[in-house]
Amino acid sequence: MKTYNGYVLGRVKEGFSSIYINSYNSVQVLIEMLSTPPANYNGDLEIHAYTNNLTPLGFEDDDFSTNTQERVQNAEAFLEDSLLFFKIEQTPTGYYRATTLDMRPTKLNTPIAAHYETIPIYNGSAVGEFNEVLVALKTNKVFSNHKDMITNQRNSPDFLLYRHADGPLIAIGPIMEQQYSHGGFRYIFKENNLRSFPLSEQLQNKLYLYNDLAFASTEVNEEILTLLASPTSLHMTDEAITQLQNSQNAYKQAYASEASTQVAVAEEKEITLKPSKETVQEDRFLKQLDTCLKYHNLHYNPQDILHFHTTMKSKGLTILSGISGTGKSQLVHAYTEALGLTANEFSIIPVSSSWIDETDLLGYVDIQQKQYIPAATGLASLLLQAERNPQKMHMVCFDEMNLAKVEHYFSQFLSVLEIDVHNENRQIRLYSEELESELTNSADFPANIRIYDNVAFVGTVNTDESVHRFSDKVLDRAHIIQLTVEPFNLMLLDAEPFERNLAIEPFDLQEFMKETPTFTLSKEQVDFLWSLNELLNDCSTSLGFGPRIVKQINDYMAQVTESPLFTQADAFDLQLTARIFPKLRGSEDTLRPLIGIYDVHSKTVRQSALIELFNNYQNLSHFSRAIQKITNKSKELASYGYTM
Repeated sequence: MKTYNGYVLGRVKEGFSSIYINSYNSVQVLIEMLSTPPANYNGDLEIHAYTNNLTPLGFEDDDFSTNTQERVQNAEAFLEDSLLFFKIEQTPTGYYRATTLDMRPTKLNTPIAAHYETIPIYNGSAVGEFNEVLVALKTNKVFSNHKDMITNQRNSPDFLLYRHADGPLIAIGPIMEQQYSHGGFRYIFKENNLRSFPLSEQLQNKLYLYNDLAFASTEVNEEILTLLASPTSLHMTDEAITQLQNSQNAYKQAYASEASTQVAVAEEKEITLKPSKETVQEDRFLKQLDTCLKYHNLHYNPQDILHFHTTMKSKGLTILSGISGTGKSQLVHAYTEALGLTANEFSIIPVSSSWIDETDLLGYVDIQQKQYIPAATGLASLLLQAERNPQKMHMVCFDEMNLAKVEHYFSQFLSVLEIDVHNENRQIRLYSEELESELTNSADFPANIRIYDNVAFVGTVNTDESVHRFSDKVLDRAHIIQLTVEPFNLMLLDAEPFERNLAIEPFDLQEFMKETPTFTLSKEQVDFLWSLNELLNDCSTSLGFGPRIVKQINDYMAQVTESPLFTQADAFDLQLTARIFPKLRGSEDTLRPLIGIYDVHSKTVRQSALIELFNNYQNLSHFSRAIQKITNKSKELASYGYTM
């Protein structure tokens, strides 16, 4: 199953029988695409939507009724005079269907055009002030990623739009070519001629706006291009850009001078200044991480990267899961490289299938020699170094973590990582304290090691028949991230390697960790989790979850740094797949009411209590990853009679 990223615009296809009841007793709708499609979309094939696409939008269908004509008329009335916004999904059999469908009424007294251009909208809160954006665009920098824009759009947009607070949309163009790489979009302007023009309210009303996209009819598109070419538009010459850069540098210098003055005054008054929690440092780190990934020609779903980064800030155990070769270990290496960790501050430990307890990982006491013998993994030494240097970040990666039973060799860590980082009992015990006075090297290896928040633990696991399945004890205490496999053609993109002799700017992960209040989840989020827990418990008491999971979700959500690519809604959706759904396994008889029935013809899931729950809480999240997970589980039930 392939889902094209980015939204397109469409409507119900004109003509007879565009809406009908299919052989599986589901309403089926033929959709006509009106906006620019993906480059490799086969326009000869139709796009379909089904009852399950329309139900979240408020459509009610009586699938027990024998009056098919009435059901079709109800669907026609529901969709009448509406435009549809959706992503395109290509099934394994080559057909297309709509996913993440949404709808809006058509504009009054405005006929639907034959074609609409897709225009990206960039928000000032995400990409910076307007002058900074102009400088970035004029100097051909990779500008920004865009979660709603098709990355392989057949035609480049003729201009882009900038939006800041409540101000008007500002058109910037004309664009000759749009290029996409892992870090985002780069725009090449015609004859290096960059102009901008604020859109009037009347002109804005001619656009169809959806999320961070605008859909402009061919006529409106030409009207905006004409305004950009007019003498009244702002023409950004090279000289003007230089002036802007100089003024920005002057501003930064003035800001730095003012900041120094504030620090001096604070020191004089013996006031401790706390660093801002929302700092640009984190954004700089993420850009450096993107540079490291490009250098190594590594390509990941941007949401997976931000999800992984957020779990790193959440002070627990993060496990990267996926088939062999998806780049799990390489992601960890790139992340530590972007942090600027040295070889002494990062250790990757290959797990052996022969490990049976924590002595294989940490070491043991040799009573005869009266010494503590550290394991060859070097973990004890790294943890001691981290304890003695709490201001320095350290990271440990357990490679192929499930080759041995995690709850055997890692059991002490599973317990310790649940303890608050400020609690002095957050310690790993190497051996009994009673032996400390008898050992000749107890000064080098004391009985207990304190684990502060300067140690991050991550594991990689393969999902094949050669490994052990995680127990509920492990699943309850870990973030499980299933890495998305990105299209292979991304490997053909030109990388922009940084010079190896250019020192990486070191960052401290602790800087990005937000101090979390006691509880930050909303009442509606808690109500949803309770309803979800009741559903799981009704199915099987082994599937439910307790307050520990809710606290972990709360801690994670508090660490989310929102951006257009990674919203609170995205994060909440990902927490279900990372924290709760890994436990969703069992037989078809047990799970069918919960997961539902997979229809191989419509490629949809019917009678799913979980998807029905998601539909009832649409204001919390789109639940796209959760629904995809449920769909995959329903396929497994249909094929094998059980799911793992």
